[in-house]
Amino acid sequence: MVHADTFTTKSLPYLFLGPAVVLPPIIDTELMNTCQAGPFTASGLDGWAPRDTTLFPLACFTFWAYMLNAIEAGKAWPQGVLHAKTAFLAKDPTKQSYDPMDYRLLLLLPTLTRKWAKHRLSQLTPWIDTWKVDGLFAGIPGLGAEDAWWLSSCTIEVARLNAIPLTGAAADIWKCFDQIPRSLLKAILLLAGFPEQVLDAYMKYHAQLNVYNAVPGGYGAPYFKRCSIPQGCPFSMLFIAILLRPIVLFTDLPGKIFARILADDVLLIGLGNGHLPQFLEAYNNMLQFIQDMGSIVSIKKSFLFSTELETRVFLKDFWWKAVDAKIGVVNDIRDLGAHLNVSAHHIGTTLTNRMIAALPKVQRLAWLPLLLCAKVDMALMGVLAGALYGCEATHASETPLSNLSAHLAKALHGDAPRRSNTCLFNLFEKEVEPYAVVCIRRITLMRRMIIKFPYLQDAVSEAITTYFERGFPGTILDTDDPADIAFAPVPGDPNRKIWKKRHHAWGPIGFMLYSLSHYGLALSAKLRLHQVGETTTDLISIPAQFLKPTIVQAIRRGRLHLIAKQRTVLNGLPDIDITLMQTTIKALPVEFVPSLRWVLSLSFWDNMMLFAIDHHATGLCKCGATHSLMHVIWDCPLTLHLRDQSPIIKALMDLPRQDAFSIGFAPSLSPNPGDLPWLAGSPASFEIMERFAKLVKIPILFNDKFVKAQDFFDAHRGDDSRNARQLISKWRQPFGELDIPIIEADQILNDVPLRVWSDGALTSPNCSHWSLGGAAILASECIDIPNDAPILDRYSQGRITDSHAMAFTSIPGQFCSSTRAELVAIILALCIPRFLDIATDSANCVRGIQDILSSTSFRPRRHWALMANGDLWQLAQLLLRARGLNTVTIRKVKGHAKDIHIQQGLSTPLDRVNNDWADELADEGNAAHEPGLSEYAHFCHCRYNIYQGLLLGLYTHIANCMAFEAEGRATDNTCKKNFLVGSPPLGIAPALPPLADPNGVRKLDLRVPGPSLLTAGSNNIQQMWAFLSTICVAPTDSAAGTTPEQGTSWLELLIFFELLGGKLHHHRSDGTLPPPEAPSKPLTDVILLFKKTLIHVADTCLTIGDRFLFNPCKSSKCRLRCASYSNFLACVNCLFLLPEGYTQRMLHAILSARMTMPPAKCSAVDRNLLVLTEIKFSGKTTPQWRRFLRMDAVIMDTLNQGSSFDDAANDLTKPVSFLLICGFCISSKETRNTTLYKLGKWTPLTCLDCRTTKTSRQWNCPCRIPSISCAPHPPASYPPLTPTPTYSQ
Repeated sequence: MVHADTFTTKSLPYLFLGPAVVLPPIIDTELMNTCQAGPFTASGLDGWAPRDTTLFPLACFTFWAYMLNAIEAGKAWPQGVLHAKTAFLAKDPTKQSYDPMDYRLLLLLPTLTRKWAKHRLSQLTPWIDTWKVDGLFAGIPGLGAEDAWWLSSCTIEVARLNAIPLTGAAADIWKCFDQIPRSLLKAILLLAGFPEQVLDAYMKYHAQLNVYNAVPGGYGAPYFKRCSIPQGCPFSMLFIAILLRPIVLFTDLPGKIFARILADDVLLIGLGNGHLPQFLEAYNNMLQFIQDMGSIVSIKKSFLFSTELETRVFLKDFWWKAVDAKIGVVNDIRDLGAHLNVSAHHIGTTLTNRMIAALPKVQRLAWLPLLLCAKVDMALMGVLAGALYGCEATHASETPLSNLSAHLAKALHGDAPRRSNTCLFNLFEKEVEPYAVVCIRRITLMRRMIIKFPYLQDAVSEAITTYFERGFPGTILDTDDPADIAFAPVPGDPNRKIWKKRHHAWGPIGFMLYSLSHYGLALSAKLRLHQVGETTTDLISIPAQFLKPTIVQAIRRGRLHLIAKQRTVLNGLPDIDITLMQTTIKALPVEFVPSLRWVLSLSFWDNMMLFAIDHHATGLCKCGATHSLMHVIWDCPLTLHLRDQSPIIKALMDLPRQDAFSIGFAPSLSPNPGDLPWLAGSPASFEIMERFAKLVKIPILFNDKFVKAQDFFDAHRGDDSRNARQLISKWRQPFGELDIPIIEADQILNDVPLRVWSDGALTSPNCSHWSLGGAAILASECIDIPNDAPILDRYSQGRITDSHAMAFTSIPGQFCSSTRAELVAIILALCIPRFLDIATDSANCVRGIQDILSSTSFRPRRHWALMANGDLWQLAQLLLRARGLNTVTIRKVKGHAKDIHIQQGLSTPLDRVNNDWADELADEGNAAHEPGLSEYAHFCHCRYNIYQGLLLGLYTHIANCMAFEAEGRATDNTCKKNFLVGSPPLGIAPALPPLADPNGVRKLDLRVPGPSLLTAGSNNIQQMWAFLSTICVAPTDSAAGTTPEQGTSWLELLIFFELLGGKLHHHRSDGTLPPPEAPSKPLTDVILLFKKTLIHVADTCLTIGDRFLFNPCKSSKCRLRCASYSNFLACVNCLFLLPEGYTQRMLHAILSARMTMPPAKCSAVDRNLLVLTEIKFSGKTTPQWRRFLRMDAVIMDTLNQGSSFDDAANDLTKPVSFLLICGFCISSKETRNTTLYKLGKWTPLTCLDCRTTKTSRQWNCPCRIPSISCAPHPPASYPPLTPTPTYSQ
């Protein structure tokens, strides 16, 4: 009570004081609607799950309503609902802990209590509106964690972009929900006007509630909670919001200081010049407020941050009087599940860990016996939804994102070495590619935030303008040519690292632009999305249901543009109709889809490809011709019978062939009505198109509509670079506000209802490419309204007859739907200044209008702009409120009614006639688009349907060819490894792969390493230098750029190194050696250390020409197939000469990686008596050759004879100056006092001019070439490093 008195005394000026709210009694039907709307969470101890209530009849809710009304009137709660269990939720799911403080207790209440609280909470929205303030994000309808952290991140970003100092602080309330005194809570709620009957029932319930902790094996003993707001109760967020509301008010300093509160997460931000003193005072007051409330501030979990280095240094030593302690300062913060940065570095540990944790889920997804569409849904909802949470405001690391993408492709498609993930993901109806999902989430959340907080639009526009002025990718002016939009370098591109360093995103807006640039998209300051060849999309005005599909299609077009540059078969293809391919695949039999997906993801291996990697003997087809996918489908005589079976294929054989279309890719519909659908510039005669139409059983008429369609195309022939979809999209009007006159109540002429029939029309409703919308109204008995005609003329085309007034209009926008068309028609009717009785055949529109008419305070579940057709619903509500809700009634009539419907009472003769008339008028509205557009769209739709039929026939033929090909490969003796079906293993006598010709070998041009290299760690470097000085090598043909030839594998080099007496030491992270009893490393680790050491010596001691010999060999052949290993091993660009006496020892060592090699087996190998089947090299065992092979001492002898080597190691003189040159800006950096190499790692150096950071080996010498490769400035001049002990053999 002491805390309560202190709290109320100090906070009284900031507490909300409002009149008492009286809620109406609970009604059974409303309670039933609440229960059936969800959410459907876990069940409590009562045994009823929330989902079970959807099965209850109305009688159950009648009883519940009666009982709950009695409880609110003072009756006792039933004993059966006074029991609840607690679930322990780990605060950090990745951490296993036995400390109870690391868990959050979630109280699972009985379903009856939860539904009562949820129902009453839904009725309190008007009361919440009276006291909610900016900064509260919990307990406020429509706001949540995403809104909170996005706003905070955006605030930080804008401050960083404009160089505005910003400081922030978080105060963590220890066990906030469990520390709240209920007496204090009740007093504050009563002052605010919370319904007393609801509050009394709530307090009475929790005073009697028995709580049971869920423990292994059952439940603990029951206990009572004397204080706390139970987490899990629908009221909990509301109560904590009104309790912490004073913090927002007394810390608020407009323009400088503001607080943000979501449940128990309290954040304070100050910005602007000179804000620090006010910030310090506000944060100290906040800490004191929390303690006055009776809660405890958790010092360990509270933190401070700032964009200014000086402020961070100051805050580290600042003593906070309210808590009598210092509070830590951080550069990046985990905020409500997201990860925000205030420094120049991109740190996204939280998001990265989520993506890594999702990989096992993806692997399990591959095992599930589900249809592909079900797996796609699970990937979206069960994997990506959690793995990518917070990506809108956080840098998404490329490595885990790429791994997630690769794992998803494998889980949804299986192993396919040649697969194009881009083509694969485009085949799915829903977008699941992680990079694309990140981009979509960033755009949609940005739009959602602007809709909820309109003032943000100016801030976002200014931020985009700032990024544009800095040359940031993904930005554009509305007046610029979209053809100038540059694609970001793809991951793996040599220029990507430089590109990323030059373009630094500071927050969610920058991250969004960064994502857009990867798909050739750009956003203007007016939030209009641009892409070359496409109509500009306004992200704010576009209806919500069209936003995501528009972004997805734009992303897929951008991806295809990139893949077309990488895959020859897609070269020169301007655009692919992904929607057409998806719908055609859905029409195929299920058994055809896997093989077709294999082809369309470019996973197919023809025999020439298999021959290139030594998996086929000849590379030829069984017919003797060069084998390829095109050959199998179209030319091979062995598949002639399949082509003869398909009339569609026979018809296509006589036409010009387009490579991509020939293997199943569907180019977008050509714009000229007289061309082949898939090939612009190839005229198709009427006879050809009629033949195709007859084959696919789709009627097509070359009548007046065709003439008008051709005339429309000829009139816009300047746009012939566009496909048909783009041409139609260009001439549709953009989305935007309709120019509609608003009728006020005083303009209504009389109270006699005017009967109005409204209708909407949508052409090609099953394909949005060609759909056009029109709307119309038909009003009777309106001849006495002289002002109707001019009013109608303002927004549509209308006319008046003796008995009717008519109006019709085209519907603007790149997309339309039947509901949207019907709603536009109703809006037209609302502009007539009469009492209206509207009749429509759209049940959806009737329900929506009736909801609006139910109350002047009606509010949708979400903001109108976040709902389907929300722009029109919002306009309809505006018109209805302006004219008066009592001036309109609306009813449902039967559309396209027949006599039987009239007989059944579903329609009347008058409604049937007038509804049909309105329907005809709506068709006239369709024709009111750009002259000729309606006919052009109609004919495009006919050609499109024919195109789809042809594609269906082609897909069927391809699937049959793949089945035939799989059967053929199963019996093909020339195919060593089958990529479609399994093949029996082949036995071979192991032998050594080709070695270097003794006549073409030479020694390496090797110089002595500098002292810094020699003192950097064990004698690993010295042994490797001796090894390279001993061997003789010859470059492969692949190194010279001619016929691909495989070089020596790293496994062979390692074996040769150890046969010469070398042995590398595996050091710990601190540079010390492990104890002798430590287990031996597996072969993969030994090869990795050997490779790392050799490359390091090659970098520092070889010339540029010789260093190339140890680059990765690009040949795809299997080097050790002759030694019975079937998989590819990494190789270098040279062959080495194996001295006499080493050949058989080398072969024995290679074979010891797969089996033990006793003397008997070694003898059998030497006499070619051992036959082995091919297996994959795994490298999981330790090097077994060390046990049975004799090792020479060549390397140690070389080291003992090298006097110049010892002189270099003893030369530790520090140079007077040692300059390095930055490779980006050519600035110099003095490094004579810098340790450039230590413990096997090159030191990162940061350029003071361009601020790029690279390792010391990547800097240049004054000659402008890499310093480690410069002969005039050899590494011997490097300054000495911290000495570490060396080890003898």
